This record gives sequence, structure tokens and C-alpha cells, in this order.
Amino acid sequence: GQKSRGPRTSKGKANSSRNARRHGVLASSVVLDGESYPRFHALLSSLQEELQPVTGIESSLVENMAVARWRLIRLWSLEKAGFSMEIAKQDLANEQFLGERDPTIRTALAFRGLVDQTRTLDVLNRYEIRFERQYDRALFRLMAFREKRDFAKRTQEV
Repeated sequence: GQKSRGPRTSKGKANSSRNARRHGVLASSVVLDGESYPRFHALLSSLQEELQPVTGIESSLVENMAVARWRLIRLWSLEKAGFSMEIAKQDLANEQFLGERDPTIRTALAFRGLVDQTRTLDVLNRYEIRFERQYDRALFRLMAFREKRDFAKRTQEV
């Protein structure tokens, strides 16, 4: 029974009752039209369940992690869409060879087109690194914050 059973104090219950509103505001700031609010909430809930934030600072850091991860997932979707669009463009330009090319060759041509004629992949890569760092930084700060809090609690008990 070490898993959280929810808030027990009236203050904790009051804070918990505001979670849905706070998460709704967060989602409306992060989730774009056409993206899934329930999937964002599932991501955030999963991180909260695993990391079990206790304080407001911890909750904010977990939210930062969810936002960074969401943006990273979005980038992967953008990369896929970019390849799909470039493959379609290459297919139109090389219609006479369409039946003779396997998917790997079509993807290679699309890759070459994205690299040679646009900066799409460079920009996506830069943002991917940025969002991974944001996620890692928030996780590191969460762990450091907890370590300080636990250390302070242990020294008070002695």
C-alpha cells in the first residue's frame, strides 16, 4: 500500500480539485487544433502517476516534462508528414519510374529532396534536441528538488 491513495487533508483535497482546471488550461495552451486533448491528458496523467509530484514546484516540473514530450511527439509527426509530402512530390516528378521504384528508393529520394532543397530536417533535429533537453532538465530538477527536500526532512528528524 505505498501507492498514493489521494489527498487526505482538506488543503490537499482542495488542491486536487483544481487539477482538472489547471490541466485543461495547460492543454489548451499546448495542444494544437487537430491534435488529441485526451492523448495529452493521458501523457500528463502517466507522468504524474509515475513521478507522483507532491508540491506545486514538482507539479510544474512534471507539466514541463509533459509539454516537452508532447512537442517532441509533434515533431515526429511533422517529420513523417514532411517525408510523405516529399515522396508524393518525387512521385509526381518521376511518374514514369513510379512502378519500378521500391519504397526504400522513394524514401531515399524524399530524404535527398528534404536535405538538398530545404532545411526541414535540420530544423526538426534542432528542435528535437531542444525538447529532449527540456524534458531531461525538468526531470533532473525534479530529482534534485526531491533530494533536497528529503535531506532537509532527514536532518530535522535527527
